[in-house]
Amino acid sequence: MLNSILNLVCATGADQLGRWTWHEIRLDGTRKLYVITAYRVGNKPTKKSAMTTAWHQQYRKLILRGLTDPDPRQQFMTDLRKFLLSIKSQGSVYSLNWDANTAHNDDEILDLLQDTDMTDVFDDYFFHRPPTHQRGSTQINLCHLSSSIFNYVRFTFILPPDYGEGDHSYAGYDLDLAAMISRPDLESIDPSHAQNRILISTDVKASTKYLQLLRKKQDAHNIPHQMNELWQ
Repeated sequence: MLNSILNLVCATGADQLGRWTWHEIRLDGTRKLYVITAYRVGNKPTKKSAMTTAWHQQYRKLILRGLTDPDPRQQFMTDLRKFLLSIKSQGSVYSLNWDANTAHNDDEILDLLQDTDMTDVFDDYFFHRPPTHQRGSTQINLCHLSSSIFNYVRFTFILPPDYGEGDHSYAGYDLDLAAMISRPDLESIDPSHAQNRILISTDVKASTKYLQLLRKKQDAHNIPHQMNELWQ
């Protein structure tokens, strides 16, 4: 499977300031998926940092661009938004996985999702968001997808910060790339048609896994309780 995915990678690249990298994956003759990994610096460090942090490095590079007293955090959001919108204008989709150094429900993050038509992959899976930094209390490691491909997410995970070698959590998701290639748009399926609601499988393990995921999503959205309310 890995070799098959590697064969679909048609280009790679990085931001000039080293703030994000990307892989361009060919889905078919016209559609492409950009897988982006990014890091947004934290707030301006104290003088004790000796001006050697990523914040200071980006500050100096932005000065060379001609900006006056730039804010690396704010400029990151401005430039990332432009980058994503340029991909969107080409008809491509994207997966953004990043250390935002900002809470998942902060207005800055929500505005970015709205402007670029993205969805938080954890919305349907985590009712309460765990902290993703050993010294933090909020989720700052984020995973976002173009809303049009959100239905291809099969499961997500956020491991405790102390699980790995660093001080951040491992957070991610499984994206059904094979289904994306074979079916361009799940949103084109009309769920009101009986034929599209029939699920048949002879794979017992896959059926069991699907039912577990379905129940998990129902619980996350409190569906059973809401249905009972409607029936009463």
